Amino acid sequence: QALGLFCTVEVQLAGQGSPGVAKGGRAVAGAKGMGRACGFAGRPSMHRALQARGLGAAVLLAAARATVHRMNPDAYNGDEFIVAGTQSAASGGGWRCYKVVVGTHVQQGQTINNDADKNNEYCEQHWRFERSLGDYDHTVHSLVQYYTGGADDGCALVDGTRMDRESQLIMTEDSRESKLSAHVAEPNGKCKYEVALTGPITVFPTSTSTTRTSTSTITTTTTTTITTTTTHTATTTTTTTTDTTTDRRQRRRGQRSW
Repeated sequence: QALGLFCTVEVQLAGQGSPGVAKGGRAVAGAKGMGRACGFAGRPSMHRALQARGLGAAVLLAAARATVHRMNPDAYNGDEFIVAGTQSAASGGGWRCYKVVVGTHVQQGQTINNDADKNNEYCEQHWRFERSLGDYDHTVHSLVQYYTGGADDGCALVDGTRMDRESQLIMTEDSRESKLSAHVAEPNGKCKYEVALTGPITVFPTSTSTTRTSTSTITTTTTTTITTTTTHTATTTTTTTTDTTTDRRQRRRGQRSW
């Protein structure tokens, strides 16, 4: 393994051709030069320890090329990971299923008893919710997401109040891994979880490549309203009476005859 190496180096070791060139243009020669050029997580003597263990140039080169770095979980908000993971000793050890919806919540699923079921596929197909390990609260330094307000069963009493579960989520890209894995610990006491998701970059969805796609179907209903307008035509008949001179005379005679 890389043993804490956090840099990428292109090296052609001495004895196998021309002197190697480390990123940044510095020449290195052999494992010792590689150790100086990269550094092993603040331990400059690490290259000597590797040599003492008889690790050859190929192993050192593979270690130098390993990519291990912490990712910003906020970049994956909304992505869902259902994964088999190791459970902390404080909770009894063993394996469980976990569901993480980044930026939303962390959940604990069922215990896994059979060795054959200790894999992500089993958890995805047979996921069964057991308790909440917290809902998203905030992110610190673009590296750790904090979740609070989880289930309180079995947690400590403080001033007569049972404390809720809470979690910290960290996500790490490790090119040496072939699949996504989860490790859940309680380093700060019972019911205070540290959930670490680790895997190659290919298991973390991006805008161009996703390993787990949640499809949301939006159905748009178009309502067509047909308005029928009925026009009522009113016909007005006007009767005009023509009062002639003859008619007037006749009416006068009629009135005098009374």
